[in-house]
Amino acid sequence: MTKAIMDAGEYDADFINTWTTSSVDQLKTHLEPYTPEWAEKISGVAVRLLSGYFVDKTGKPWSMAIIGYGMLIAVQLLAIADHWHLAVVFVFLERTGKALRSSAKDVMLSHATKQMGTGMGFGIHEAIDPIGGIIGPILFTVALVINNDYKMGYTLMWIPALLTVVVLLTALWKVTEPALLEDCAETQKDKPFRDEQAPQNNWGL
Repeated sequence: MTKAIMDAGEYDADFINTWTTSSVDQLKTHLEPYTPEWAEKISGVAVRLLSGYFVDKTGKPWSMAIIGYGMLIAVQLLAIADHWHLAVVFVFLERTGKALRSSAKDVMLSHATKQMGTGMGFGIHEAIDPIGGIIGPILFTVALVINNDYKMGYTLMWIPALLTVVVLLTALWKVTEPALLEDCAETQKDKPFRDEQAPQNNWGL
């Protein structure tokens, strides 16, 4: 629903009031002509293929993951979008970032779940992945209801964004070479985790 509001390009109080009093079906019918779904379609398929190829060839998934997650800032920039054309640009950037990080994330997840089982690991990931998709809209809706201001909602998105950065940097600091997790699971000898005695110039980038 938050995406629908952004895509509509109608950032006035009357539209917000209509949204808060309309049913989901009514909202969908009202906004359908304005929704630029093509932005997501264009920025997704090709970028996923290219990012996957890059990760395979370089063996450095962290680079693509950091770039992709860094582009989450486009969500917060929606707060300054004063026209739907600008909002489409930010949506395009956010979707591109998601496409960039998806392949890298899956590669690192496959390495990390070697010991417990790849199927189990991906199952857990799929189970908890929707949590972020729930928390964001809840924060946005609360801000919208309290302040009647969509910009406050997008500003609040800094909270999950910063938490994501903290988790990402912690994982990078702990596991600079995700591929070694597979060897560790098989031999229990290699140590892919950061060693205080080891050289600190290899960050898997």
